[in-house]
Amino acid sequence: MKKQFILSVLVINIIAFLAACGTEKTEQVDINDYTYSSEKIEVFLPGESEPLETITDNQAIEQFVDNLNFETWEVKSIPAGSIEGTIYKLYDRETAKFGESIEDKELYESGSIIVYSNEPYIEFKTTFLNFSFKVPAEVQKSLLK
Repeated sequence: MKKQFILSVLVINIIAFLAACGTEKTEQVDINDYTYSSEKIEVFLPGESEPLETITDNQAIEQFVDNLNFETWEVKSIPAGSIEGTIYKLYDRETAKFGESIEDKELYESGSIIVYSNEPYIEFKTTFLNFSFKVPAEVQKSLLK
């Protein structure tokens, strides 16, 4: 009797699990579905301490992200002898906690994009992760200043 009870509970749990798995429709996630969160992008030339350009307009930031064409990037190591070109520093605001205003939060550097001038490669750096990508030549050219 005890074995039948355990077996029936086990079967009911398996059926419930399988039914729950089938009720949700999964969708493929596309990086372009996300809104870019940076509030400021500073553009630097190598070795310069002052930005060449600062982008703060939301539409300009969205246009910058659209022009990156993420779907064409390939994860690849940067070849030896590659020369750093334009550097884009990305800034976000700290997360506001309950009762705080987002405008009161300071901007911090959340990442950077380094475009290489002699090879169609980009390096994307964040606080915890670094990625390197081979990009189409037209993306590289549009990012070099």
